[in-house]
Parts: sequence; structure tokens; C-alpha cells
Amino acid sequence: MNEWQKRREPRVLALDPFGDFKGLTTVDSIAEAGELLNEDNSNPDRPCRIALRPSVNDDTLEFAEELFSELLQYARNFLLLADETTLWFNPQGSPRLKKVVLQGRRLGIRIGAACQQIQLVPWVLMSQLTQLAVFNTVRPQDVQVLREWVGKDVAEGASHLKQGEAYLVDL
Repeated sequence: MNEWQKRREPRVLALDPFGDFKGLTTVDSIAEAGELLNEDNSNPDRPCRIALRPSVNDDTLEFAEELFSELLQYARNFLLLADETTLWFNPQGSPRLKKVVLQGRRLGIRIGAACQQIQLVPWVLMSQLTQLAVFNTVRPQDVQVLREWVGKDVAEGASHLKQGEAYLVDL
């Protein structure tokens, strides 16, 4: 059994621009997050939960590109949670994002993403989905994307979901 398979809890790195993730160790830089992830390699019984909280500005896509480059070089075996996905992922999908998505699985990198505008999620990320949680969705562009991906019933039903309700769709 691999070292990462012995872990009791998954290692998590959350891109948390607005401080929504509570109970995680908060850091402001990629270097700090990398140090904690690497330090965690030496202690598999201690869960590593990191909230990377960069400032939200015009440079968020550049920040994400730097992060993806570092992840591909050094990080292994963790879950990357990207809150407000459209801040970090260019709708066309950058070459580094494509590498993280398409090659990350062999490195043990898993991705969870949350967004409010599904039509802006890069195709490379959508193409690798195994599950989709759909909450209340009313924008016509988003409903159209849902219709294409999960069918008419879910797409049209999504506009009637109440707060806290969701469809969980296996793809």
C-alpha cells in the first residue's frame, strides 16, 4: 500500500478567496502552502488542511498559473478545492491547468470546484468530471450547459431547487 493510501484523512488545499472555509490552517502564499504540504509528508497521521487565501484582484489567473506550476513540480496526493472557480480558471483552459487536470490523477491530485457560472468552467475541467452537484441555477447560459451535460430534466429542475438542495449527478 502506498504512503498516501494509508492516510486516515485526505490532505486538502483550498483556494479560499473569501474566507469561507473554517477550521483550516490559513496561509497567504504559495510558498507557505507548499511548506505545509511537504511537512505533512513526514507525518501521515496528522491531517493537513490548508486554506490558501490570496487577494482577489486582476492577477488571480496569473496567481493560479504559478500555483499550478508549483503543484505539478512538488505536490502529491491531495485534494485541491477551488472555490469561485472562475477566479482561477480561464474559460479556455490554460496549458498548466490542462496538465493539472489531465496528468494530476497520476500524481494523486484530485480537484473539487465550485462556481456560480457553469458556462465559464473550462472544457478540460468539465470533461474530467465524475460527479456534478447542481444547486439552484437560473441563468439561461448555465441552464443550456446543464442541458447539454446532464439532460433536460436536471437542467430545468435546477431553477426550482431551494437553498441547501442540490442534484448530485454521476457522469
